[in-house]
Amino acid sequence: MNIDQVVLEVAKGLVNCFEKEHSIVFPEYHNNGNEEYRISEQESKILFSNEFIKNGVRFAVEVPTKSKHQQKGESERSGRFDLAVYKEDTYDFDWVIELKSGNPKPYDFEKDFEKMVLSNSKCIWFHTLKNANERTFESVLGKINRGIHFEISNFEGKHIWKLIIVVLEKKELYSLDISLEKGKYDEIQSIDQFTKIERLS
Repeated sequence: MNIDQVVLEVAKGLVNCFEKEHSIVFPEYHNNGNEEYRISEQESKILFSNEFIKNGVRFAVEVPTKSKHQQKGESERSGRFDLAVYKEDTYDFDWVIELKSGNPKPYDFEKDFEKMVLSNSKCIWFHTLKNANERTFESVLGKINRGIHFEISNFEGKHIWKLIIVVLEKKELYSLDISLEKGKYDEIQSIDQFTKIERLS
């Protein structure tokens, strides 16, 4: 499986959904004065699942973490990954995938990064934005940097993370592979460090 091709196909699918050229549609808000459509992680989850099914890849959704977390409530328990791809004929993770949309608070990055770090596997952070300008990218990248710094001391070994940002209105895909290990992280300074693919459709 070429994971980069899967990511590209999912990004194209999202743009087609946004352009109303796909059987999946972003549902309308009826009582929201700010946004006309709800753009969430769910559309990405379906599109990733379709790609994995089409390519005969073993995967699961809402996958319990092997690590325990106390993110809500009083006791530690397993968290959930949005998606996980398994190595052939095993229950060992090949890729862990976390999905995000919009520009949420720093805590939402930190709690997902904690799960990703403790998975000890290759990870994809797939982030969907309706639109973005320089301030949007600066905000999102700042939260990514903060979240990774928050967890960098918990790494074991060296792991590849793919950071993906899809901007629907501009039909753009931004991709950056980073190698992370305990205590070592060079901050992302600009969206210009990402590989950019334009005119997705």
